[in-house]
Amino acid sequence: QSITNAANRMQNLIESLLNYSSMDASDIYFVPTDLNVAIDDIKNNMTDILEKKNARVEVGKLPVLSVIPIQFQQLLTNLISNGIKYSKADVSPIIKINAELVSSEEFTGKRYSKLDIADNGIGFPQEYEQQIFELFKRLHGKSDYEGTGIGLAICKKIVQKHDGFIRAHGIPGVGSVFSVYLPAE
Repeated sequence: QSITNAANRMQNLIESLLNYSSMDASDIYFVPTDLNVAIDDIKNNMTDILEKKNARVEVGKLPVLSVIPIQFQQLLTNLISNGIKYSKADVSPIIKINAELVSSEEFTGKRYSKLDIADNGIGFPQEYEQQIFELFKRLHGKSDYEGTGIGLAICKKIVQKHDGFIRAHGIPGVGSVFSVYLPAE
C-alpha cells in the first residue's frame, strides 16, 4: 500500500512538473473568453469532487477577458480545487468568485480586471503569502493534504504569462482570498 501511494505521488509530481515546464512551450493564443462559461465548464468537470465534499461554487457576474483559454482554465481549476482541498473538516466548502475593475496609485494609473476566488477554509497566516506561490513550498505536511506543492506556482506562472499578478490574503480558521489581476483593455 505505501509503495503504491509513493508511486502515485511520484506520478502526480512528474505530471505537475511537466505541466509547469510546458507553460513556456505551449502555443500562446489569447482568445476573448466569457469567464462565466469557463467557470460553468470547470464546475461540470469537477461535479464528482463538488458532490463528494458538498461544496458550492457561487459566481458573480464575470467579464469577458482576453486570455489563453487552456491556461486560464487550469488557473481557475487549481484555485477552486485548493478552496475545496483546504476546507474545514466540519464545514461545507463555499467558493465565491467575483470580478471588478480596479485602478489605484499602486498600479501607476493602470486599470486591472481583478478576479477574487474566496473560500471559507482553513486559511493561512498572511506572512506566508509569497512562500505559497513558490515551487514545492507547502504549509502543511503531505500526510495532512494531498498535492505536489506545484499548483500555486503554476497559477503564478499563468498569471505572469497574462502580464498580470496574483495576491493571496489568508486568515487562519476563516479562509483565503486569491486575487488575480489582469491588465484591463
